[in-house]
Amino acid sequence: MSDKIACIVVTYNRKKLLFECLSALYNQYRRPDKIFIIDNGSTDGTYESAKKHGVVGNQLFEYVRLHGNTGGAGGFSTGMKIAKEKGFDWVWMMDDDACPEKDALLVLISSIQTRKANYGSVAVDGCKLSWGMGNIRKKNMAYENWDELPDQVEVWMLPFIGLMVSSLTMDTVGFVDADYFIAADDVEYCFRCRKYGIPTIAVKNSRIGHPRASSTAVNIFNKKIMCLTLNPMKRYYDTRNRILLAKKYCGIRLILETLPASFVRLFVSLRKDRQKFLQLKAFWAGTIDGLLGFKGRRHETYNIPIS
Repeated sequence: MSDKIACIVVTYNRKKLLFECLSALYNQYRRPDKIFIIDNGSTDGTYESAKKHGVVGNQLFEYVRLHGNTGGAGGFSTGMKIAKEKGFDWVWMMDDDACPEKDALLVLISSIQTRKANYGSVAVDGCKLSWGMGNIRKKNMAYENWDELPDQVEVWMLPFIGLMVSSLTMDTVGFVDADYFIAADDVEYCFRCRKYGIPTIAVKNSRIGHPRASSTAVNIFNKKIMCLTLNPMKRYYDTRNRILLAKKYCGIRLILETLPASFVRLFVSLRKDRQKFLQLKAFWAGTIDGLLGFKGRRHETYNIPIS
């Protein structure tokens, strides 16, 4: 395959994880043609470490320092725009805590059948999937374990832990919505692509190591609701962005499913988290902003701390 492939790695104050990710990318059997490091204004010496380790100045890498933290959504949006302007055919996107196996990109490239589809590596934590995946063709089929996956399967979404998007898709659909800041920006992008007839395909044997999300499963009326363990800031964006998504793509399900599930997640967090007041505050702020359609970086508006 002669297409030019760029990798986009978004980082913020996690230099140890970043360099583990970059090492894994450098050691790929088929390296990306360029690795764009989008630094969301790190204050922990990430840039200085990148210079020390020879990343800055290496032709394989391009280090982009942003003036402030634009969140994962802002970082990926910036990276996509830069890669598109520089003529890359595909972008392979991941957070700094991703660790691709050596053949991850080679396997992913070998699976491409059309530019009118997104292809994604599978995030794994041992034999478990880091996130569950829903088969779009079989409504009640969801995968939790890696060995359950078919070689390729169309899914509702894949996280920005190895999702690969073509320049044709970017021309058609646009870029990641930077105003999501963090949480559900990848879901929104995959849903938007599907609206334009662009499916998202999970490729089983393209594997990326990533810690499994800490969560609690709650079954209500035979429906499983995954309740993530989140700090107050992330609770705000998780709540808000789920509502924004439902308003945009789900119609009446906002009332029938999304809002009730949000209250279930709140109840679970209040039972388990010591920061009950902050969790409640973040939930209500996220709910109000989601229903009113407020986007962007807004947790400081409500004095919601990062942790």
